[in-house]
Amino acid sequence: MHKHHIAEKKLADLGPADFSGYRDERLKEVGPGTVLRELGLLSAVMSCATIMDWGYPIENPIQRIRKPAAPEHRDRRLEDDEEERLLDSARSACSRARGSRVSTLRTTSSLKAWEYLGKFIASFKN
Repeated sequence: MHKHHIAEKKLADLGPADFSGYRDERLKEVGPGTVLRELGLLSAVMSCATIMDWGYPIENPIQRIRKPAAPEHRDRRLEDDEEERLLDSARSACSRARGSRVSTLRTTSSLKAWEYLGKFIASFKN
């Protein structure tokens, strides 16, 4: 997302057209489930930025755009050594020990994305 033009705009200048353009461009690269998750995370950030939390006098423009249809649910569990390989990869990619602790928390629990983000941010406050 840091390569997309919305990353260069001020928070207060972002509108529904920006996010619908982001949605359309991302749908050319990834599946609808990924786009839904990304929009969900962005929407949570925008909601957090409102007057209630961070004090920005803005509305959440993501709430006013069409979302892609959700893909069919799939139920998949990690097999054999997948968990260890994922954790090894996360540890090597993360230069901070706290990040790997949060990755462990995420893979061993059923936290929703916004809960995970909150735990991740909280880990840096300690």
